[in-house]
Amino acid sequence: MSAEVRDAKFLLFTHIRPDLDACSSVWLAERFMPLPQPVAIVFVPANSKVEDLDAIAQGRGYLALDLSCGIKGDVVVEDNGSKRVLSAFSKLREDLTHTEASLLARYSRALDIHDSTGSLPRSLVPAASEDALSLLTLSGMASIFACLVEGVHAQALEGKESDPNVSQAELDTLAYQAWGLVMDGMLRRAQNAIKNEERATLATWFSGRNGRVALIRGQAHTRVSGTLMNQGAAMVVFVDEHNLGATRSKSCSVNMLDLTRHIIDEAGELEEWFHHDAGFLLARGTQKAPQTTTSKVSPEAFAQALADGVSEHTWPWPDKKPGEQVFAVHYGKVSPPRREP
Repeated sequence: MSAEVRDAKFLLFTHIRPDLDACSSVWLAERFMPLPQPVAIVFVPANSKVEDLDAIAQGRGYLALDLSCGIKGDVVVEDNGSKRVLSAFSKLREDLTHTEASLLARYSRALDIHDSTGSLPRSLVPAASEDALSLLTLSGMASIFACLVEGVHAQALEGKESDPNVSQAELDTLAYQAWGLVMDGMLRRAQNAIKNEERATLATWFSGRNGRVALIRGQAHTRVSGTLMNQGAAMVVFVDEHNLGATRSKSCSVNMLDLTRHIIDEAGELEEWFHHDAGFLLARGTQKAPQTTTSKVSPEAFAQALADGVSEHTWPWPDKKPGEQVFAVHYGKVSPPRREP
């Protein structure tokens, strides 16, 4: 028994060579459960029984995760007779009352699908070609997890392949710690998504006949633009100190320079503006290349010119009701519709 396990006041058990569900469940328990400190993670055989864990715990409290003698994924039969796996992570998350745990609903669903089918991409895009599926799989969470495990193992074993002092428990701990960083990042992104929805309420909206443009001020525009586009903006105009510009939704095919050339030309700044070759950015100054003087172009006039130039052919948004806010889903949270002021 290691000193860490011996000195711990609470133990988290999971199986040796932990997989996605095991690592994610332990991270969730460590992150959100009010456990007595210090906590130690113990990797045991998957077929361990309660008495095996009792012998290690020696009277201390513990929680068994992704183990048959503890919280384990189950097969759930839906009303239509179909079956799916409810992962240990999902079961544990549903039992937690911590608000932030609810932010991981999307990850929870993805993990359930992965455990149910063995392939998240194939389940979501069954008609995709094998080549497309291989590319989707390469960037999927299961592939990233496998690469992390291989990477930390290779680093730990470099020049020590025959060293008996490198235990499986050490390798399992490294794998868990590496995936824990990914989970930390995933939670941070979910938290930021909620903050961005709050920041997005500060935007000013400009409407044309067939589309809308949002104007946002401040350095947060780089984080809020995606949220505003999810809420129906064909383009987002940003004002950041001396910088002025616009970014375009991937679903919008307008040429922003063509729509605003007359305004920029009137200000005598045509040579000062950058138009990206792919068309998704038009700006006089960005955070990567900031301007030192303020543009003579009115941000409001710039935004309205963009909104007026959106046509049915360049912005195929399904809901074009004037002022209607599109539903935006972020990590299981749905933003209610709202009207422009």
